[in-house]
Amino acid sequence: MPRQRRIHMRKEGARRQAEIRKKVEAMSLNSFIVTSDQKSQPMARRECLTEVARICQANNVIELIIEADASYESDDNKTLARLIRDGAIDFQFRHSIPQTEPMLWAADVLAWIANKTSR
Repeated sequence: MPRQRRIHMRKEGARRQAEIRKKVEAMSLNSFIVTSDQKSQPMARRECLTEVARICQANNVIELIIEADASYESDDNKTLARLIRDGAIDFQFRHSIPQTEPMLWAADVLAWIANKTSR
């Protein structure tokens, strides 16, 4: 929160986790979870990104912002460019970092909540 550059829930104490969770849950957000059974991380990411893109298209998303990770950006770009070329999606996408795109924090928090509740 204030003056914090990034939230990583696993690095926060229990009290702080509860505070962050409460604030994110109070936001008016639509969220969904996409999973894959692929054993290969790149293949799983490709599969999940394709499904996320389809969900975004169905929900009239204008722009998808993906957390930047140099090891996946090229493949992400190819996956989404293929979907655009095939006419499956027509929105913009870009990679960004949480320090400049704070809503990526909310995604991290929601993933943490989902992981905690699925155990």
